[in-house]
Amino acid sequence: MSRSRNTTILGISLSLISASCGHTRGAANAAAAPNEPEPPAAQESASDGSLNREELNALMKEHFVIAIWARNAVIDGTLEPIRAPLRAISDYGYETFPLAWMSGIARLQASARQTSNAESIEAAASGVAKLASICGRCHLDQGHVLPISGVEAYTEPPPEEITKRMTRHAWAVERLWDGLVAPSDAAWRAGAAALEHAPLEAPKPASTAPRDFARDFDVLRKLGARAYVTTALDARVQLYGAMLTTCSRCHAHVDEHEQVRAQQR
Repeated sequence: MSRSRNTTILGISLSLISASCGHTRGAANAAAAPNEPEPPAAQESASDGSLNREELNALMKEHFVIAIWARNAVIDGTLEPIRAPLRAISDYGYETFPLAWMSGIARLQASARQTSNAESIEAAASGVAKLASICGRCHLDQGHVLPISGVEAYTEPPPEEITKRMTRHAWAVERLWDGLVAPSDAAWRAGAAALEHAPLEAPKPASTAPRDFARDFDVLRKLGARAYVTTALDARVQLYGAMLTTCSRCHAHVDEHEQVRAQQR
C-alpha cells in the first residue's frame, strides 16, 4: 500500500484539522470523536469565566483527533504532518480549564511539544505512545474512564490475503491504543493477543513478499506476546512505541518492494 493511498484511507488531512481545531478557531468547531469522555458535570456553568461543559468536551475531542492524527502519521512513516497539530496543543492557553485538570494538561503540553520536535520515527512513535498514556492517566485521575466495547480477541483462522492481515493488525493497534487512552486492560490484552497469534508465515503470494516484510511480522508477534503479560504503564508505553515503529518500517519495506516490482514490469 502506497503512503499516499494510506493517507487517503485515513480520511484525515492537516488542512481539515487546522480548519476545525478549536486551538486555532474556537472550541465549537471540534471534530467528533466517539468514546471521548464528557467533562465533569460540575462544569455545566461558565459564570465564573471558565469553559462550559460543551466547550470542554469539544476541546477534549480535539485532543483525541490530534493524537490519532499523529499516531497515524507515524504509522505512515511521516513526521512533518504531526508538528503543527501537536504544537497547537503545546501552545494553547488552558487557563480556563478546571484546576484539577492542570497537572495532566501540563504533562500533555510538555509531551506534545517534545513529540512535535521528533527527528526520527522511533522518537515520534515513543512520543505518541506517551501522549496516549497521559490521556489515560488524566481520565483515571478525574474518575472518568472511557467506556470501551468490541474488545473480544480474534478467534477465526488467520487470513491469507495481505489486505486482510493488515486489517487485523490495524484492529490490534486500535485496541492497544484504547488500552492506553481509556485506559482499559481488556482492550490492551485483546490487541496484544491479536498480534501475538498472528501467523508466522508470510501471506500470499509468498513468492513476492520481501524478506523484511516477514521479519517485521515476527517482530510484531513477539511484541504482542510481551504486551499481553505486561501490566506496568511505562512498559506498555515502550512496547506500543516499538509497535508503531515496526508498522512504519514494514510499510516502508512494502512501498520499496512495490516500486521495484513496478520497475521490473
